[in-house]
Amino acid sequence: MMVLRKLWCPQFFLDANRVNARCKLSAMNQLEKWNADDVISLRFPEHAQSEAESGRDARRTQKARRFLIPYALIKTDKERKQLSKIKRIIFGDAQLSKQDENDALIVFTAQKWAAILVYRRRKTTSGSQAASSWPGQCASYE
Repeated sequence: MMVLRKLWCPQFFLDANRVNARCKLSAMNQLEKWNADDVISLRFPEHAQSEAESGRDARRTQKARRFLIPYALIKTDKERKQLSKIKRIIFGDAQLSKQDENDALIVFTAQKWAAILVYRRRKTTSGSQAASSWPGQCASYE
């Protein structure tokens, strides 16, 4: 009889800065090993995918494309309001860059699919720490 190893926990969504194309991020190496061993599920949301591919680094693009891609699929007024709320929580009233917009969509997608978001903190265009107050479950790896 085969024993199932997959943990009964939410899936993990990766931010674009967690692609780990050169395999130098030890925490990501461990998560990727667990994903390969079917212990956890790693996913790469659509906006993180497009951000990872925008750099035109073939290794990064290839690595990012190895994971399933969950979509934001914002269709209702409730979801649009939730996205606006996420933007306000993370960035306040600051003018948002394209990267800030993508970050908010990545957080929204993780929250919508009840996933744990794995990211690296960064300064926002307004100078605040992005993701330090993201709603939902987040795991930050420096």
